[in-house]
Amino acid sequence: MPPCGSGQGYSDLNATYSICLLMRNLWDDKQLHRQFQLVDRESGKVLDDSIEIHTVELAKYSTNRAALRGASVLEQWAYWIEIGEQRGIEIGEQHGIEIGEQRGKLKGSVQIFEELLGASESSDDFLSSKMTI
Repeated sequence: MPPCGSGQGYSDLNATYSICLLMRNLWDDKQLHRQFQLVDRESGKVLDDSIEIHTVELAKYSTNRAALRGASVLEQWAYWIEIGEQRGIEIGEQHGIEIGEQRGKLKGSVQIFEELLGASESSDDFLSSKMTI
């Protein structure tokens, strides 16, 4: 829908939703999901279908794969986000190990080559500063 033109009412606008996936808890309770709307403090009137902010505190969620069938859609999403984050960390760690191994092999090869040539051996720090791996 196009933005409101001059003279059009706000009721013609599409609602705006913000979904905040939080890795830490904001409140000290067990509620996983919260929904906030715009409310006039004096009258208590809610501005319906305008702006909503949803928070999902992922740190409060815990289940295992076997319990997914009975879990709500929100709990299923929280599970897959948590698993995805863990898997991403594992992949990053493995990638870091592989890069470290490659750098170590390259440094060793350069230093052996320098030794065979009778050249002074480059320090690990010097070689690390020149690597692009």
